[in-house]
Amino acid sequence: MPTRIISKHRKPLQWVVGGLIVLLSLMIYFVVSIKIHWVGSTDLTVEFITIDADTGQPIADATIKIHSDGGFYKEREPRDFELTTGGDGTAQYQCLNSMCFGTSGTFTNTFAVHLPWWNYTVSAPGYQLSERIYLDTSESARQVKRIGPGVSKLVVPITLHRAVP
Repeated sequence: MPTRIISKHRKPLQWVVGGLIVLLSLMIYFVVSIKIHWVGSTDLTVEFITIDADTGQPIADATIKIHSDGGFYKEREPRDFELTTGGDGTAQYQCLNSMCFGTSGTFTNTFAVHLPWWNYTVSAPGYQLSERIYLDTSESARQVKRIGPGVSKLVVPITLHRAVP
């Protein structure tokens, strides 16, 4: 019966296959694990929607009095201004070049915008004055949606109660 000699050394083909497996594993790991943290700008539209608390209907001619302490967008200086809602109960303001940031990777894609440093009150004929509301909150920040390249939108619903006669 012939005897077989077992070599303690691996054959060259085994080394090549093992090396390719390790190389392929490392390549997959690097592609999956690479993340890019970025900072940029977006034109953020802040849309206020005034709603009747009892009926859910939009409130036309509501006045939104805004005090701005500035922020990371084009109009950085503190100022006061007003917006008036139209027949559909909405009023919009565009904050140009708002700072945004995020992380991009194979399984990661985050996006956030620095909101303007606004606080505001809302009034309408026949309705109670709202409490002072702050825009730059974590709840508002989570509501920002990217709607296109360099364009984002935040919809802010405001519920008003009828004035008691």
